[in-house]
Amino acid sequence: MNNSIQHSYKKHIRASFGVILFALVVFVSMYIILHENESGHNGFKRKVKTNHCIQLNELNLNSDGYYFSEIAQGHIAMNNLFDGANLTLLSYTLNPIKQYRFEDLLDRGSTPKLTYSYLYQDNIYVFDRVNAISMRIDTKNDKVKKTKIDSLPFRNVEIINNDSFLLMTSKSKDSMDVRAIKKVNWHGREVARFIPTKQKESFFSTDGYCVYDSNSNKIIYTYAYRGEFVCLDTNLKVLYKTHTIDTNRLSTVESRKRNAVIKNREVKVVTLGKPPRVINRNISVSKGNLFIQSYLKASNEKSDTYNKVYIIDVYAIENGKYLYSFYIPRIKNKNLLRFKVSDNKLFALHGNTLMVYRFS
Repeated sequence: MNNSIQHSYKKHIRASFGVILFALVVFVSMYIILHENESGHNGFKRKVKTNHCIQLNELNLNSDGYYFSEIAQGHIAMNNLFDGANLTLLSYTLNPIKQYRFEDLLDRGSTPKLTYSYLYQDNIYVFDRVNAISMRIDTKNDKVKKTKIDSLPFRNVEIINNDSFLLMTSKSKDSMDVRAIKKVNWHGREVARFIPTKQKESFFSTDGYCVYDSNSNKIIYTYAYRGEFVCLDTNLKVLYKTHTIDTNRLSTVESRKRNAVIKNREVKVVTLGKPPRVINRNISVSKGNLFIQSYLKASNEKSDTYNKVYIIDVYAIENGKYLYSFYIPRIKNKNLLRFKVSDNKLFALHGNTLMVYRFS
């Protein structure tokens, strides 16, 4: 009888010890997970060049709708999203050089708010998103040529040369809209097309940014909601796909279908279910390097530093290899809307504030 009680007692002790050990393992695991999440650890480290951006100049603009049209040969060409029928030229010291206005050239029904304009060499290219028309204005003699574009709607125009440009647009595939990058010639005809790889659903998971690098003659498409970018040739053939240094491989995009009335017809449209987690934001290219603004904190970065800067990761376009990172200081609590790298300088738009930095 005593042996039976003693055996039962030992079994009870072993069971209790097992429960306590299991609870301890669960507690420690949860603590590690929560601690990592709170610390912003994402399983990767950065090679940071400190004090890499040295401020040169600052200018307050009249709105936060500006973007960079071209930066070359000592000037900055800027267009306003709220008034696309003008182009402003500034020097690197942010002194005004010239302003072009071409509102009278737009077709009837167009609006400057839906117009993109770009300076490329001696020409100004104006893209009318309402009527799907592009115009080429020769700045030497003011001659204007117009052509019809076969893509509507479109955004994020990139000039490759005087005869071809890239449009970010969409197309119908299997009764669903998908993101598409089109190369279009001056006559408005599609020459080539690239369809970004979808995840989960076919549209928002492919959101991203497209840029052309004239130095390497390559095109980069960077996904917004996953750590990945694609290198293409000028015929939009994939040269390679690679991951950014973070460990986010799957987008967290959720979408939903709803009914909408468009032109008196009821159609099904796809909208975002909730705001997705942004991995990459703005991108730029210069002298064979790709610059990506990352929204993720690395394991070797301190929270107080992370909250005071914007992070730029640099990759070699030739092979996609990660090179290093640097910080852009946050300015007046304004968001970094856009940036561009050129001539060993970085030009950044923080809200309506234009900043010019040089690299150390």
